Amino acid sequence: MRRQAKIRNSLAGAMVFILLTGAVSGSMGQSSINSSLVFNSISTGRTSGHIANMTIENPTDQREKVDIGGCYIPSSGQYQPYIVPKLASVSIPPHGELTIPVKGYCVDIFLPPVPHGEPLIPTDKWVMPGPLAVNWQPEVSKGWVISEQSNATIPGQQKPLGHVININEHPKEAAPVLLEAINRITESYDELQGDGNVTTPFSGNIEKERESVIQQTFWIYSSELTGRPYKVTDFAKNILENYEAATEKKLKDMPEPEQEEMVDGIADFWVTFQAVGAEAKVLKSDERPADDIQFGIWTDIKDFLFAPDYSKVKKADDFDKIRRTKYDKYVVEREINKKSHEDACEAIDIDSESDFADACKRVYGK
Repeated sequence: MRRQAKIRNSLAGAMVFILLTGAVSGSMGQSSINSSLVFNSISTGRTSGHIANMTIENPTDQREKVDIGGCYIPSSGQYQPYIVPKLASVSIPPHGELTIPVKGYCVDIFLPPVPHGEPLIPTDKWVMPGPLAVNWQPEVSKGWVISEQSNATIPGQQKPLGHVININEHPKEAAPVLLEAINRITESYDELQGDGNVTTPFSGNIEKERESVIQQTFWIYSSELTGRPYKVTDFAKNILENYEAATEKKLKDMPEPEQEEMVDGIADFWVTFQAVGAEAKVLKSDERPADDIQFGIWTDIKDFLFAPDYSKVKKADDFDKIRRTKYDKYVVEREINKKSHEDACEAIDIDSESDFADACKRVYGK
């Protein structure tokens, strides 16, 4: 139990690093939100959550009211764009000044953060989208490109999006879809967590868990929207790099039980992200049996992190615990159900041409 807690704590530490070290914020100039006001935002050094502090100056002789709802903050081209579910409704006295927190989420995991203290783009380039129209559909004439590979759905409709879009070239078109997605992800996470259906290595810290699950699920969605999917191996790579930087240890040098605990922790996170995305109706539901889903995620992570050498597998006990379970199912399909190698692999949801499948066939001996 102590070893497991240690591994989970290390994983959580790496996850916190990923979430908090990519900050976006800075100064803003004159805004189209209210032409009489001057807006400035200062970075907090975070990628999600409290990303900036916005200062609003009122140089006039009149009290000015500001009602800023959900907004999309486009990328400058070099740094990450952001979605802010709700900003503020405030009143600034004559010649007064007010500072409010900006709480939002990164839209593009593949872009670097704006360094601490540097500016966001001016607010006249911010997009303030209204609600996504009922029965909304993507239109090629508005920048959408047909793509059957996307795992995204039209938020709330459970219909495949079937398109991707360049959010830098078409921010006004993408903004309402992104805003609807983040709101649905947030709502679904809160419902699942309230019902006790969220379990991650962060479960002892509700605030961190909430922020991380919402951000990661949103990243999966936004990356599908832009046509560059964020995969479990990308997530595992980030965890690996930050774990090794934090501990000054190589993950591959860990004893096998600790490796498996690390893989289990990463898999727990990813399963949760997918579950929240499906519940929010922003990601396609995976109709496979839960065991097959878990196996696919677990093996993707372990193969990426530790690159098992299947040539060394000579007997059933040489498989690790997860693959041994799968191998046993393979044997049932071959021995009891009299299926060919290819049909047995299809029945247990593995690639018949993979190294793992070759090892199953070799160990089975037929």
